[in-house]
Amino acid sequence: MGQLNNKVLGDSSGRVGGIVFRERGDRVYISKRPRPKPNKVVSDLAKTIRDKFALTVAVCKGINGTSLLKSGWTADPTKARSKFNKIFQENYKSIGTIDSPGKPVLLPLTGFPIANAVISLTQSGFTISADQPGVDSGINPVLEKFILGAGVMVMTDPTDPALPKFKVMAVKTGQQSLDTDAPINIAFTLMGNPLSDFKLYTTKKVSLTLITTDTIGNRINNSVTFMNA
Repeated sequence: MGQLNNKVLGDSSGRVGGIVFRERGDRVYISKRPRPKPNKVVSDLAKTIRDKFALTVAVCKGINGTSLLKSGWTADPTKARSKFNKIFQENYKSIGTIDSPGKPVLLPLTGFPIANAVISLTQSGFTISADQPGVDSGINPVLEKFILGAGVMVMTDPTDPALPKFKVMAVKTGQQSLDTDAPINIAFTLMGNPLSDFKLYTTKKVSLTLITTDTIGNRINNSVTFMNA
């Protein structure tokens, strides 16, 4: 802090640019303008919004990068929106925070109900089990020949604090023959780099839909979205 012993400039007080003048008796002290303290509430809110945006983008990239999911979305030419824009718009409403990711919108249609669907994590992936769809599920066995699971896995709580706070992985299981009278049991196993990433995070939230396909792999139908506990 500097001072003026002879007030050649007359009475000096207040602020000029980044300099502040303060009078104390017959002396004028000069100092740098103090930086305002950040508003913690605003800072926390801004961080939450940034994290939500980043998480939503990552989830939407997983959906958009899975052809069987992307094919269920349509672009909106009247508003010049791509499929990704549409996916993002719908998911931003339902995606939460890193601590509580929410439930992604994998496909725009609700889909057929599936009873007692359970996703169980394993050391290298997960398994899916559910009751048989039944004849009242709306599945047409004449057209729908195979079934598989597709969705996204949000991984949080890294084992190393230097790692990103979260990672999103698109997941698609192998297909199995569809029998509406048989329970569903599908195993999904990761290998290579995806398995390495899987092991680096403690918490995994898997969101899946069951997709039925025809004999050449075209998507015909899908179930409601379900998640692991």
